[in-house]
Amino acid sequence: MLQNASEILSTTWSAVEAAVSVILVLVYGYYSRKINLLSEAGEGNVSHLCVTIFLPALLFSEIGPLASWSNLKDCKWWAIEDASMGGATSLPLLLLTSLGKNGTLAPLIGDDDLDQVLSRGRVYLLINALVCNLTRFTFGPKSPHALKQALMAPSYPEIDPYPQESAPLLGQVKEGGRRGWKVLTVIRKHLAAFMNPPMYGGLAAVVAGLIPFLRGWLFDKKGFLSPFAESMSNLGSLYTVLQMFVLGAHLRSKKGSRPPTFPLLFLFIFRFLVMAVISISVVYGVRKAAGSRILDDPVLDFVMMIAPVGPPALTLAATIVLSYVLTPLISVSVTAALSVVQALN
Repeated sequence: MLQNASEILSTTWSAVEAAVSVILVLVYGYYSRKINLLSEAGEGNVSHLCVTIFLPALLFSEIGPLASWSNLKDCKWWAIEDASMGGATSLPLLLLTSLGKNGTLAPLIGDDDLDQVLSRGRVYLLINALVCNLTRFTFGPKSPHALKQALMAPSYPEIDPYPQESAPLLGQVKEGGRRGWKVLTVIRKHLAAFMNPPMYGGLAAVVAGLIPFLRGWLFDKKGFLSPFAESMSNLGSLYTVLQMFVLGAHLRSKKGSRPPTFPLLFLFIFRFLVMAVISISVVYGVRKAAGSRILDDPVLDFVMMIAPVGPPALTLAATIVLSYVLTPLISVSVTAALSVVQALN
């Protein structure tokens, strides 16, 4: 029992160290903005680069090599859980790397090496982020209303039941055509809403991974397009640290009022405690029920357990500061998730 308690304490402390290393990147961004090493324009430019170039490149380089038919078939069973458990993207990616480097993920490595474990973990986190974003945009509250408005037939004035010409019929055809065009316009705008640069990067990764000759050209070391894939990997590696760095700068430049205490307390309890209980329970239940019928990978189980835990993706500066100050609390969830994953294997 003492040995188990000692292991739990060691794992928890390692997770705290990993969380602190992530927060320090945030602090560096904050003070860089404070002493004007980073201007307001530069802050905006770097943030824009992260979303439009670095994140799509990361999605392409990480998801593409593993986007085979068999892998996608195995991963689709996790779509429901992914859709219900969204949060920030850069924090778990950076946290995963820190957990790997300080030895916390040793129970998950097994016969693999650390690089393989981290690579798979990043892919799972990125797929989780893509599914969450796609679900939010697809089933957002505005789309059903907009479609209903487009489909609603306008009120027509009374017409002669015995017309002498076909004008009313032609008018109905024209009105039906206009209504159909409105529906297509709504669908086009709806698609454009979630087809942002990260979604394009993820889609390109899936297409490149599923088409055999493209997969060979891009992701085999001797493929003649492998330099392009390597360049995408180099760009993608810039995303996690730069995004956290810029977030720290945002904390300095974006002013916000202090939110009410009770809602803030509820938010933190929900994100750091309730979501941990829900995610760990759901993954445990799914794994026990489905067994090896879905992708049997302890790294997948662990990532799905911790993905929704931690600071939410918010824009209110005062809330972000407190959220990331409390980030070391995620160490408890990390320890619990590792214990449950070990029990499953």
